[in-house]
Amino acid sequence: VRGEANRPALWDGRLHELANGGEDGGDDFIVDGELSVEPGFELGETTRQFLVRSEHPAQLDEGANHVACSPLPTYATKPPSSGNHYGTWSDYKTYTTPVPWGHLMHSLEHGAVVIVYNCPGGCPSEVAAAQTMIDALPVDADCVAPTKRRVILAPDPTLDVRWAATAWTWTLRSPCFDAPAFSKFTTDHYAKTVE
Repeated sequence: VRGEANRPALWDGRLHELANGGEDGGDDFIVDGELSVEPGFELGETTRQFLVRSEHPAQLDEGANHVACSPLPTYATKPPSSGNHYGTWSDYKTYTTPVPWGHLMHSLEHGAVVIVYNCPGGCPSEVAAAQTMIDALPVDADCVAPTKRRVILAPDPTLDVRWAATAWTWTLRSPCFDAPAFSKFTTDHYAKTVE
């Protein structure tokens, strides 16, 4: 990222677009999961927040009906944040393989927060940081052992940004894993749903 001194408001908007997968993509600013800037250059906090994460306001509730596994349900947001889904939900845990959104959506309906990532070259340190963040969350008294909380972590090769989180009608998108942002999102939207 190059100098931002006296930049117009449009610059912040363009950086926001780039960080969220705009025409040039958001990864231009991220190197090994860290925000990358020219030597000796300091980013302003507003620009840093745009580049690191973007929480989208409440999305339209797309419904919550159970549907057959075929045809696949479609959703208006990436990652999906509400909508029709399969009759069984995903276990609240960490997965190493993608989970169909029809199952994840049912988990969201039950108050889960789903954290997904798309790291084609792998991002083990970011996944480990995400797991550490999840493990530090409070235990949910409504969960039955061995489940401790309604949080799912899984890869998602269809994701158009490196990291994202979703809760019923809410999404967070980020070009890297930002533990404080994802923790706040989870705390703010956990167990707030239609069911």
